Amino acid sequence: MFIGCDRPHSKQVANHAPHLIGRMCAIQTDVRIANRICITHDCPYLGDMSDTDQKSIAEADETVTVASIPTATHSLLPRAIANFRGTGHRGRIRISDLSASEVLDAISNGDVDFGVNFIGSQDPNFEFQPLSEDRFALAMRRDDPLSEETTIRWTEVDPTRFIAIWKGSGNRMLIDNALARSRITMDWAYEARHLSTALALVEAGVGVTALPASAIPDSAHSMVVSRPLIDPEIVRTIGVVRRANATLSPTAEKLYSTLLSLSATDS
Repeated sequence: MFIGCDRPHSKQVANHAPHLIGRMCAIQTDVRIANRICITHDCPYLGDMSDTDQKSIAEADETVTVASIPTATHSLLPRAIANFRGTGHRGRIRISDLSASEVLDAISNGDVDFGVNFIGSQDPNFEFQPLSEDRFALAMRRDDPLSEETTIRWTEVDPTRFIAIWKGSGNRMLIDNALARSRITMDWAYEARHLSTALALVEAGVGVTALPASAIPDSAHSMVVSRPLIDPEIVRTIGVVRRANATLSPTAEKLYSTLLSLSATDS
């Protein structure tokens, strides 16, 4: 029997002995083995480790799950995770790319720790912390005549060339509500469920589409360019969403705070 561990768990320790001999619970020890043997089974070797090292081992075995709309997954989350890792945090991160309504469902059902979304700010069941504003723009080919304009009015968009986003999406809901308030009727020739599909149609020269600016490529080498849409100007606010009064794990709270700090840095 291994000294310091009770009989039921001595066999488990023995199975891992080749990995642990001479360095039981040292920092170099495999994190999962150390966590299982020392933390779960109260092995006294933890006494040889600093509080910081013990917390580091526990954090490395923790998983944070985040639900996010795709545009935030491509822009905000990578920066936040890079900063999170850069400050020494080791927890595992699982990202679920979902639609706006699915993000709220996942948070409400407890399937994720928190989410990044542009809806939920008016719902008392959620706590919404704004991160950034995302204005809608018209995406078109670089050689489109409209690309010569600095801004484009909604009434200037040709409906026979317009590629609409799926009516059941959160983005489409924002557009339809804003246009209705301005008494504008926008017809369409094509409808796509995913933003990437709409952009592919634009790149092929099929037509133009209205998307959040963050979803449109911003590269000198891209065939697709964008111009701000006005009259009305439509803006969505992207924020971090969690259940009201929810308590996050320490690691999830750190990642949540990292996202909020990006907002403060950008402002």
